[in-house]
Amino acid sequence: MGVARLQSLTSDMLLPARLDAREPPRRQEVDLAQLVAEEAARRRPRLDVRVTLDLTPEVPVRGSPEQVRRLVANLVDNAVRYAATEVGVALGRSGTRAVPDVTDDGPRHPAGAPRHRLRPVRPSRSRPPA
Repeated sequence: MGVARLQSLTSDMLLPARLDAREPPRRQEVDLAQLVAEEAARRRPRLDVRVTLDLTPEVPVRGSPEQVRRLVANLVDNAVRYAATEVGVALGRSGTRAVPDVTDDGPRHPAGAPRHRLRPVRPSRSRPPA
């Protein structure tokens, strides 16, 4: 495992503590197209899944580079996990907004099956203050 991956895992583990401490994220302008291209090119465990790109160049967004990268990595990793053979990653614009789209060719949710929604995890109110 490389140094960059270990740093990323450490950062992921420390994120809940930073959020609990209400530490504001470091916000700056991020080139989302560049970041998406880097994340799509990252080696993943499933070498049988091809990741294709359709990116509008130079799509600036304002945010925490680490958190934006984590978001993109999670989207692509999940698509790769459930894909049969291919994941498509597109990035466009709608006015001043960035419009990302991640698709895969894996099985779809069966019609009529119950849909589960994820709910945000909130810090426990019963936990004693630090």
